[in-house]
Amino acid sequence: MASKLPTIGPFPAGVNNRRDDHDLSQSVQRGSIDLLRSATNVDLTDEGKVRRRPGFTQAIAQDGCHSLWGDGNIGFYAAGSGLHQLRESGAGVAASLVRDDLAPGQPMSYCEAGGTYFYTGSGHIGMVRDGVRIDFTPRLNITPVLSATQGALSAGRYQFCFTQMGVAGESAATVPQVIDLPAGGGIRISSIPPAASGTSLRAYMTAANGEVFGRVDLQVSAGVAEIVAPPELGARCQALLLEPMPAGSIVRHSNGRLLVAVGNLLCYSEPFANGLFRPSKNYIPFAAPVSVVEPCGSGVFVVADKTYWLDGDLAAASLIEKLPYGAVPHSGGSGPSDSNTVFWISTRGLVFGGADGSVRNAQEKQLALAGGASGATLYREQEGLTHILTAVRDPMQTTAAASSYFDAEIVRKGVVL
Repeated sequence: MASKLPTIGPFPAGVNNRRDDHDLSQSVQRGSIDLLRSATNVDLTDEGKVRRRPGFTQAIAQDGCHSLWGDGNIGFYAAGSGLHQLRESGAGVAASLVRDDLAPGQPMSYCEAGGTYFYTGSGHIGMVRDGVRIDFTPRLNITPVLSATQGALSAGRYQFCFTQMGVAGESAATVPQVIDLPAGGGIRISSIPPAASGTSLRAYMTAANGEVFGRVDLQVSAGVAEIVAPPELGARCQALLLEPMPAGSIVRHSNGRLLVAVGNLLCYSEPFANGLFRPSKNYIPFAAPVSVVEPCGSGVFVVADKTYWLDGDLAAASLIEKLPYGAVPHSGGSGPSDSNTVFWISTRGLVFGGADGSVRNAQEKQLALAGGASGATLYREQEGLTHILTAVRDPMQTTAAASSYFDAEIVRKGVVL
């Protein structure tokens, strides 16, 4: 008579590597449930059933791809020196080259805000809008020269600065220049460079002995303009003493500001001026390199030496410690825009963050995990299931996991057993 095979599963508690392989059951209110020691290339349903994970087909033939990212509409990846954009094309996807001057193999980071896609990495930072690369408007590379001439200006000290306006907004201003005039003087501005492609020159000056820079219209001819009568000063210069936003390792957007992780610093732009920041104060230092930055609701999670929450505008937010450990670099991600949920791979497993600043480690009780050199996460909705897939490159050794066996040499009273 054939013996009845034992029933295995379902596995509603998933995988647990903290228990020995002879102890893979867990008591519950009405009996016990089975645990999985490991699972490869399978999905677990909400009921704990195991089914084979779907395979894949190659969409684009490209060697050396890395830094893949997408928001469900547009995607990006890097390969060699190229940064590529992905779009749906028929039943598949098509790639187009955004730029071809990256350092091969250097990781890239991306985010989206208001239909504009930002990227940073490999020493670059920029935008893509409607499939077109847009660089932040550069500061003037030649500073115009001021000299005195005849006119009807009041005696006093005048200050000038210059910017360029382009499709990406206004550039950082040139260093303020000062000229002292006697009564009845004028100002000659020479060596005015031609505007870069797609940009226009903006000039700002103060009144005599003033401190507020107001916009002034110049009539430029052959690189020269003159101000011989008191001009009407317009809008105040918003780019004074600002610097171009630096490139870094992570880029995100929150509350009208662009955020960039640069080593141990989280730098943030001026409000609604994505390409500009104030280097004297628009940064937050940490005790270790920033590995994850994930905006959520009105605040931002930042992971460096520990996990922190900054609520509200970064210029006034306080650092609130949420977890006493860090995260795997580049492993941050987010769910659908209406979910107000972000996630990342910590040094102790997958962590979820909420819009109220709450955090939850989803795996620490069942899985003994460790960090790694870098990681990636994927939010996936398929066949009625919602999963977050994680991957870690060069994972660290895990010491808290149970072992099926181990080698030991016991020495007792001089006898090796």
